[in-house]
Amino acid sequence: MISPGEFLLVVISILAVAFFLDALKAKEIAVKTAVDLCKQSGMQFLDGTAVLETLRARKSRGSGFRLYRRYRFDYSQDRHDRRQGEVVMLGQQVTHASLWPTLNS
Repeated sequence: MISPGEFLLVVISILAVAFFLDALKAKEIAVKTAVDLCKQSGMQFLDGTAVLETLRARKSRGSGFRLYRRYRFDYSQDRHDRRQGEVVMLGQQVTHASLWPTLNS
């Protein structure tokens, strides 16, 4: 027979794995969105990744709470400048993606 403590540990472990897999999928979507946006704009996607900058729960219409994530990524026009763009997601859905025109120092 499993004790209540062991059962709780199993449930917490399952939730942690589910959160981890959800985070991996979201980052994969953010990176693909950033790559596609850079290609469409004639820019070069730098560093091969996007960095999670914001993570919080946000209420959405009809589906309760979903995770709000904002990723930053670097891109360049000619590899001599470095600029930042962002991808915003609610759950696994991209709600906003943009390239920013300002140079970073």
